[in-house]
Amino acid sequence: MTDYQSVAKKAEEAVASMKDQKLKEIAFAQILAQLLSPGKPSRTRGDLTSGENRVREGAPGQGKKKAGTISFLRDLAKEGYFKTPRNVKAILDELAGQSHHLRGSDLTWPLQQLCHDKVLRRKKMAPEADKPAVWHWSDY
Repeated sequence: MTDYQSVAKKAEEAVASMKDQKLKEIAFAQILAQLLSPGKPSRTRGDLTSGENRVREGAPGQGKKKAGTISFLRDLAKEGYFKTPRNVKAILDELAGQSHHLRGSDLTWPLQQLCHDKVLRRKKMAPEADKPAVWHWSDY
């Protein structure tokens, strides 16, 4: 039988010297998981990244794979969402409507990657005459 208090104490001792509270919480969770199931490998950083908790069926023979923000954006592109140029706020609102609650910074790399893959293109556009131009993404 597992003595949860001693396991939790070991995990607390392991992270006691860490200064960054968020990093400390993540490390504590990782260490605690490793102590509670010593035979299993701990989760990787990718498992903790925002938006990467959805499971999708892969191609036949590949089983299931995790899908993240890029998959959500690719789905929007396939649905024709980017026929009209969209800014980050509009994209975030659409994803939130699909229960994918992300921050603007969560879209930076995935949108850039989709531009490199020639799925989307970006262009700076001013929403109104007196407003500053912001990036908009549309179909390639």
